[in-house]
Amino acid sequence: MTAMQTWAARTVLSQGSVVFDVEARLLQELGERLVASPEVAILELVKNASDADAPECRVSLTSEKGRAALVIADNGAGMSEDDFRTRWMRIAADSKRNPTTKKYGRAVTGQKGIGRFAIRFLGAAVRLDSISVDPATGQKQKLEAIFDWRRLDRNVNLRDAKVPFRVTIAPSDSVTGTKLTVTRLKGDLGGVFSKALLTRVLQIVSPISAFDAGPFARLAGNGEESDPGFSVNFYGFPQSDDEPDLAKAVIGHAWARLKIKATNSKVKYIVTFRDDPEKVELEFDYPNEIKSGLYADIVFAPKRKDAFHGIAVDRREVWTWIRKNSGIGIIDNGFRIRPYGFTDDDWLYLNQDGAHNRRTWRSLIAEENFSLSEMEQARPGLNPALNVPTSYQVIGAVNVSSRAPAEQHEIDLIPAMDREGFLINLAYHQMVEIVRGGIEFLAKADKERLLKIEETLAIQNRAELREDLAETVDAIENDPRLASEEKAALVNHYSQLAVRVVEQEEYDRNARQRLEIAAGLGVVAGFMTHEAEKLFLALDSVIKKLKLKASTEKALHSDISEIQEARDRLDGYIRYTRLYTDSLRSDELRSFSALGQIEWVIDNFGRIAESRGIKTNIDCDDELLAPSIPVAMYSAVLLNLYSNATKAIIARGDDRVPPQILIAAKNDGRFHYLTVHDTGVGIPPQLRRRIWDPFFTTTSRVNSPLGTGMGLGLSLVKDLVQRVGGRAEIIESPTPFSTSIRIAIPRGSNEK
Repeated sequence: MTAMQTWAARTVLSQGSVVFDVEARLLQELGERLVASPEVAILELVKNASDADAPECRVSLTSEKGRAALVIADNGAGMSEDDFRTRWMRIAADSKRNPTTKKYGRAVTGQKGIGRFAIRFLGAAVRLDSISVDPATGQKQKLEAIFDWRRLDRNVNLRDAKVPFRVTIAPSDSVTGTKLTVTRLKGDLGGVFSKALLTRVLQIVSPISAFDAGPFARLAGNGEESDPGFSVNFYGFPQSDDEPDLAKAVIGHAWARLKIKATNSKVKYIVTFRDDPEKVELEFDYPNEIKSGLYADIVFAPKRKDAFHGIAVDRREVWTWIRKNSGIGIIDNGFRIRPYGFTDDDWLYLNQDGAHNRRTWRSLIAEENFSLSEMEQARPGLNPALNVPTSYQVIGAVNVSSRAPAEQHEIDLIPAMDREGFLINLAYHQMVEIVRGGIEFLAKADKERLLKIEETLAIQNRAELREDLAETVDAIENDPRLASEEKAALVNHYSQLAVRVVEQEEYDRNARQRLEIAAGLGVVAGFMTHEAEKLFLALDSVIKKLKLKASTEKALHSDISEIQEARDRLDGYIRYTRLYTDSLRSDELRSFSALGQIEWVIDNFGRIAESRGIKTNIDCDDELLAPSIPVAMYSAVLLNLYSNATKAIIARGDDRVPPQILIAAKNDGRFHYLTVHDTGVGIPPQLRRRIWDPFFTTTSRVNSPLGTGMGLGLSLVKDLVQRVGGRAEIIESPTPFSTSIRIAIPRGSNEK
C-alpha cells in the first residue's frame, strides 16, 4: 500500500489546501534587517531613480513642520497607478527582471523588488508624489500615497495593511518624475548627516570619475533614446571635500597604472608606467561565470623618492587624497558596492599578505602564467611577490554588471540580500582571482622595472667614477707641487682603483647572466627531484632481478655491488637537491632537536669527508632545541656550510694540520648559534666581504668530488637565514681552525 493510500484510509477530520499567511511586520524586517547603513538605504532609492531613466536624482536634507526631512527626487518616467499597484506595492515584483530600462537601455540596478523598503531604515513615514504620462491619453497624472509605517505595523495580517493613495490630473507643464519625502527620521537621523556620511554616500553613488570604466561607461546604453547620463546631487548637507581635479591629477601622475579586461573566456592585463610609452601586457584564456565580464582601472601610488614628479599640486595634498581614497572598489552598474575597498576591507588579501611578507603568489593565474623561480623565492631583492602593493598604495575601480539570474541555479555575480557585497559563489571567487592576478602581474612588472632602473643607475655611477678617477690622475700628473715619486705612487693607486671598477663591472655583468641561468636550473632541479622517484623505482627493480640471477651467476655479485653503490650516491645527490628546494617552500614552524639534525646531515652527507680522512666532530648538548623555523631550512643551511668546509680542506692539499671539521651549536637568551669550523685553506681578509656575493667562490679550481659549485652556497645561506630574521657572519677561529662561519637565529620569547 502506498503512502497516499495509507493516508486516504484514515478517518478524515478536516482537509483542504492552505496558502502562506504573512504578518505585516514583514515590512519592518525587509526595511530594517536587510539594510546595514544609512548610505546603503539612500543608495537603494537612488538606484530606483536610475531605473526610472532619470537624468538627475536630487537628495536634499530639509525640514518639514520644524523637523528634519529627507527628500529624494528624480526627473524620470514617474509612476502610474498600474506601476504603483503591480511594482511598488508588490514585494519582489518580477517586473524588475528586465535587464535594461526601456528609454535609455540602462542596466537595471534593482533586482529583488524589495529595495524600496529601505525607506523603513531612514524614517517612520514617507510621502510619495509621482508624475507620469498616461500612454493611452497622453495626459500627465499625479500619484500621491502616504506610508505611515507605525500605523501599518499595527495590522497583524499584511493584507490588512492598506496604503491610501489618489491619482489626479497634473498640469501639462509638470515635469515627470518621483519624489519621496521621508519624515520622522529614525533615531534622529537628521543629526547624523555629517560630512563623513555624505562622503561615504558620494563614494557609492558618484565613484571617482577619473577612472576609465571601459565598456561599462554609462553612455553605452541601447535604449530607445541616447542616454544623457545620470547624476546625483546633494543639497542641504555639510560641504563635502570632493576634488575632481585633484583626483584626475593624482591618477594621471601615479607611478603605474593597471587595466584589466575580462570576458567570460579571456583575460588581458595591461601595465603602463609614468613617462614610459611601452606597455607590459599579458593575455590568456580564462573561462569563467562572470557573464558580463569586468573592466578594472587601478593606479599604483607607492611613496617613492620620485613619486608624483612634475605634478602641479602640493605633495601633502596628494598623499592626503590617496590616504582617504585608497583601496580597490567594485562599481556595479555605475554604483559602488560596499564593503569592497572601503576602510578595513581587504577583499583581495593585499594587507594580509603584506603583513606576513608572503613570498609566493596567491593567485593560480600568477602561478600558471608567470610563476616564481626558486632563485626569486630565495632572494628577497629579486622576489616580486614581496612587491605586491597593500590596499593603501592602490586606488582603483573594478566595473561589473551584476543581474538577477534567469534560472534559479545560474551562476553569475549576484548582489547579497542585505545589499552588502555579492553572494560568495564561483563567479565571485573568479572575480577575486582575476583582479588579484592582475595586481600580482603589476608587482612583477614593477620589480622588473625597479631592477632595470637600479642597473642603469649603477652603470651611470661607475661611468662617473671612471671619469672622476681619470680626472684625478690628470690633476696629479700636472700638479707641480708633487715630487715625481709621489706622483708615481698616487697615479699607481688611482689606476688600480680604476682597474677594480672595470673588474667589478665585468663581475656584475657575468653575475646577472649566471642568475638567469640559475633561475632556469632551479626549475630543472625541481623537475629532476620529482622525476628521480621513477628512476629509483626502475633501478631498484633491476637490482632485484640481478640479485635473483646472481644466485646462479656468481660473477654478477661485484657488478651488483657497484650498481647499488652508484644508486646510493645518486640518491644522496637528489636528497641534497630536495632538501634545499624544500627549505624554500616550507612554511612549517616548530622547535626541534639541533643535535638530531646535525647528526642527520653528517650521517647522510658525510661520506666524502670520511673517505678523505676528514674527521667531523660535534659540540652540542643532547637537549638543545633549535628555534621554531622550517626544519628543512636548518638542514639546508648546515649542509651548505658542511660541504663548503669539506671542499676547503680538500683544497688545502697538505697535512700540516689534521683535517677536521667542528660543528657547534648553542643557545643564549636571544639567539641560537650554529657554527662550522674547518682547517681548510681559509679566507683572506680582503675577500671576507665578497664571499656572500652570488657566484663568488674560492674553490673554483679545486678538483673535488663535491664539485666546484657555482658560488651560490654562502649567498643562499645568508638569504635563508635572513628570511627568519637571522644573520650569517665570519668570526675569529679558535686554534687549530682557519675558518669559522656562524649562523645566529633569533629565538622566540617562549623558547627555553
